[in-house]
Amino acid sequence: MIEWLVNEKIFRNANHAIWFLTSIGFLLLTVVLHLFPNQRLIFVVIPAIINLPPFITSFIAVHIQKRESEIYSQDCIWFNLILILVYILLFFFFR
Repeated sequence: MIEWLVNEKIFRNANHAIWFLTSIGFLLLTVVLHLFPNQRLIFVVIPAIINLPPFITSFIAVHIQKRESEIYSQDCIWFNLILILVYILLFFFFR
């Protein structure tokens, strides 16, 4: 599936495809876990923390070091930032 996504030019490379699918998996897991009562908020915090390092690394590579990279791009920054914000909103919504 990853190879098909890259060959069809949906993602620039396999790393982007893997990270996208993993992040969406965390998002779906978080939503499903919160549909059931008595779940701990840690299930919202863990995925947000997981998205933080790629956001920081991409920001440094793109905006501070201003280097070209197949892995780190402006899209990576926005995607991870949006997911972090979604998790923060879910954190307050499911309190």
